[in-house]
Amino acid sequence: MVSIIPHVSSRKQTNDRSKPLSFNPETTNDVYDLTGRQIIANATSEQIQKLDAGIYIVNGKKVLVK
Repeated sequence: MVSIIPHVSSRKQTNDRSKPLSFNPETTNDVYDLTGRQIIANATSEQIQKLDAGIYIVNGKKVLVK
């Protein structure tokens, strides 16, 4: 499962604020880790779904892969 992690600006947080993310299968995206290293160039939605569990940056958004 791949979800977008929302930006939280207040200290009050809820348990589950992430929402499922869908990628357009016809486009490709560069995937980065949290240190800014490129993990995959021109990744398809299938490649993003198969990433190891963790947090990545895709299209400038933090993405949680479970």
